[in-house]
Amino acid sequence: MEFKVLNQLIANKNQHFHCTPAGKSDENAFIAQITHQVTDALSNSDIKRLEQEIGVQEQLFNLLSIYGSVRLYCDTLSDDSAFYIAHPSEWQSLENDFNLWINDLDDQEKEELLPDWLDDAIVFGEIPSSGNYFLYLIKGEHQGKVFEFEHDGFEFIEIGKSIIDFLEYICSPTEKLIQNIHSHTRYSDGKTDIQWLAQAYAYEN
Repeated sequence: MEFKVLNQLIANKNQHFHCTPAGKSDENAFIAQITHQVTDALSNSDIKRLEQEIGVQEQLFNLLSIYGSVRLYCDTLSDDSAFYIAHPSEWQSLENDFNLWINDLDDQEKEELLPDWLDDAIVFGEIPSSGNYFLYLIKGEHQGKVFEFEHDGFEFIEIGKSIIDFLEYICSPTEKLIQNIHSHTRYSDGKTDIQWLAQAYAYEN
């Protein structure tokens, strides 16, 4: 299975964001150079072991057979990035971080705030440094869907009916996606402490 939108995004040349400074109106615009980072694919034996843990997840396993992890819209002058699909070896750590948001809820709050399908989900990604996480449903009526946990409003928002649908969203720098990146990700000029916010995406053809 090909992941055309993801592969094209990775292949684009001289990718950058046109940025404006957070909280300042007297600074010139800044162009933040960006890149994308991937790690080596999982082996067939790794995927077989994963299948024993979470069952057959065709699109997810197809992605992991190409890229072990995917980090998108990475700042070249800092460690910041906009989206991260984690390597399976990191999923438990992400789940532990996510659970910090829900462990202190009392029974009534859990009933009101948490979806019925939560026990069917794994935490497989995040919006770095935001407290927001990506959850993938491994079984049940919503199997294959991807939700974002938005901690500000304590919402679980469906952002993909499948892994391919999810990738179409995070790999297509639409106005909606840029607004998302603008809200959560800060870019650096490498010289000052100004936090630069993405306003528009561009690359060389």
